[in-house]
Amino acid sequence: MALLLDTNFLIALIRRKPELPPFAVILIITVGELKAFAVKRNWGYQKRATLEKIFSEIPVLGIEPSLTDVYATVDAYSQGCLASDP
Repeated sequence: MALLLDTNFLIALIRRKPELPPFAVILIITVGELKAFAVKRNWGYQKRATLEKIFSEIPVLGIEPSLTDVYATVDAYSQGCLASDP
């Protein structure tokens, strides 16, 4: 049985750096939300690297993963969190 992880759980996981739970999966929209959160909070290299490591270790269910970068930019721009236009 798979354990579906949500955005809030993964943010807490990144902040505390514990082990990933076994049999975990995430939805592609969660990937987009996390990337947008990282942009809005101006995460540094270490947290972003941890985020990408999680994405590489946990199966992602849903649409094309490359769309999450576009989602993150659009979401951050829509909330006035980008220094310049995308």
